[in-house]
Amino acid sequence: MKKVQNLTLIAFVLLLMSSCGSTKKITSSQLEERIFSLETNNTALQTEIATLKEEVKNLKKALPSPVEKVIDVGEVPHQGSISPTNTNQPEEQVVDAATAASFQFEELEYDFGTIKEGDKVEHIFKFKNNSSNPLIIENARGSCGCTVPEWSRSPIAPGETSEIKVVFNSKGKKGANTKTITITANTIPANTVLRIMANVEKN
Repeated sequence: MKKVQNLTLIAFVLLLMSSCGSTKKITSSQLEERIFSLETNNTALQTEIATLKEEVKNLKKALPSPVEKVIDVGEVPHQGSISPTNTNQPEEQVVDAATAASFQFEELEYDFGTIKEGDKVEHIFKFKNNSSNPLIIENARGSCGCTVPEWSRSPIAPGETSEIKVVFNSKGKKGANTKTITITANTIPANTVLRIMANVEKN
C-alpha cells in the first residue's frame, strides 16, 4: 500500500508541475510515457496484492479447525465442591482366563445389629474354591481404617474352603454404619465386595 501511495504522489506532483507551467521542458509524449509507466507499476502491484490475499486465504483453509476438549473417562467437570467417589477402591485387574479361579461365599454381607460405641466386633466370611484352578487372594481392603480384614496368603486348592475374618472397631462411629471389604483375587471379575452393617449407640 505504501508503494501505491508513492506512485500516486509522483503522479500528483507531475500534474501539479504541468498546471504551474514548470513542465515546459517536458513534452507531452514524455509525460504520457511516465503516466503509462506509473499505471503499469500500479497494475503489477495490484496483481501482487491479489496473489498475496489468495495465499492468505488458502493458508487459513489449511489450518485445523478448533476442537472441543474431550473429557477422559473418570474426569468429572467442576461442579462446586463435588468430590469424586470410590477413591479408595482398588483398580480392577486383568486376569488370565486360563488360570482364573472362582469362589463362592456363604454370604456376602453381615449385620451386627445394634452395638455400643467403642465395641470391637468381628465376623467370619466363609467361602469355597469351586473352580479347577488354585485360588489366590492377593489383597483384602476395608473401606476405612475401622474395618480390618484378615485372610490366608496361601493358595487355596480346588474344592477347599477358607475364610476371611473382618474386625469392625465402632469407636467414634455413632449411628448407622455400612462398611465394605474389597477382595482382589485371580477371579473374573478380579474384585469381590463384602459388606458389614452396624447401628452404633452411644455408650
